[in-house]
Amino acid sequence: MGHQALVPLVNNVALLLALGVAYDTLVLQRRAYTLRRQLLFGFILGMVGLAVMHNSWQFAPGILFDTRSIVISISGLFLGLVPTLVAWAMTVLYRLHEGGHGAVMGVAVMTTSAAIGLLWRRWRAGRPGTMRAAELYLFGLLVHLVMLPCTVLLPWSIAGDVLRTITLPVLLFYPPGTVAPGHAAGAAGGAQPRARGARGERDALPQPV
Repeated sequence: MGHQALVPLVNNVALLLALGVAYDTLVLQRRAYTLRRQLLFGFILGMVGLAVMHNSWQFAPGILFDTRSIVISISGLFLGLVPTLVAWAMTVLYRLHEGGHGAVMGVAVMTTSAAIGLLWRRWRAGRPGTMRAAELYLFGLLVHLVMLPCTVLLPWSIAGDVLRTITLPVLLFYPPGTVAPGHAAGAAGGAQPRARGARGERDALPQPV
């Protein structure tokens, strides 16, 4: 994976950081995380997923790599079921529309990424905002360790070459790429309870007459 492959992946990371900002703006700044807002954020996540897919690295015709696995897994971890299902459906339908030998693998990767994000969120009792960078790294590592065996869904004639080519770059770049937006979202999420607590303490103080 050379310089030409790294440029779209860097662009992908920039989009993921924008996702962290959007999380702060659209979710944390609002008191009621209603179904309508969950659907809206799922749509925005889906658009981010489509954007990173447009900045993909093409290993061979029909075999594309990008950071949509990070988008979907972070969605499952921080936003829950509804936004993740919306984003998953949008990206899966687009990948199937693109077609090619890697379509089935792509769908499998998005599905496992969503499942791991949602299961980790459940294990975290719906409070992923307390995760430190090391745990986010382990989370990203798990997502992409599961991604690699999905290469068996490629044609046998190229599956081995693809696995040998992507294993080191995926394990080097994708887990840290998961930490960045996850840390941004987690930091923003942690700031909200602290701000609410400070406001509550201030309101509890005796007020001048």
